[in-house]
Formats: sequence, C-alpha cells, structure tokens
Amino acid sequence: MTGRKRRRDSWDAALTEAQRWEAYEKAKGASWTAFADWCAAELGVRPGKNAIYDWMAFMRRQEGAHRLERAIAARQELKGLADAAALDARTADAYMALANDAIGDLQVK
Repeated sequence: MTGRKRRRDSWDAALTEAQRWEAYEKAKGASWTAFADWCAAELGVRPGKNAIYDWMAFMRRQEGAHRLERAIAARQELKGLADAAALDARTADAYMALANDAIGDLQVK
C-alpha cells in the first residue's frame, strides 16, 4: 500500500491484504456496530468506533491504487488465457478491451 503506514498494533495488523479488502467492502455498507460485530465473528477482533473510522479513511486513500492493481491483474490473466487458447480470439479481444477501458477509467480518476 502507498501512503501513511498503519501501526503494527492496529486492529487490522494481522489481516492479509485479501482480508483487509474484504473487510473494507463489508464496512462500506454497514454501521460501525454491525461492522464491529462482523469483525468479531469473521476475523476474531472487535475494533472500536474510532479505530474503524480511522481505518476506513486509511483504506479509502488506498482504494484507487488497489482497484488499478486488480484491473491490471485481470488484464494479465485474460492475456494468459488467450495465449493458452482457453478463450477464442474474439472473446479474448472483447475481455481485453473491457479490461483496458477499466484501467483507463481508473487512471483518469
């Protein structure tokens, strides 16, 4: 991740990147109490209100770069599938065009 680093003793320090982004997606549509309950059940940690809001602000700053990384990875995976002939050329070209458009949109924002 870019930007300010999280403290080693923060509630999310032991999470993998995948867990952190899964939690962020869950948190975006939930109240802080519902999210804290989810964290306790799924991650074995129950962050407090201020810790959640601080973490959300941190993750929000990383979101653009994360989405760009995911789009690039998807494009590379599609290229690999096309090269391995797992997709027909027309389908592969369509998916590559979508991936390229997504990456272009992310870079503009």
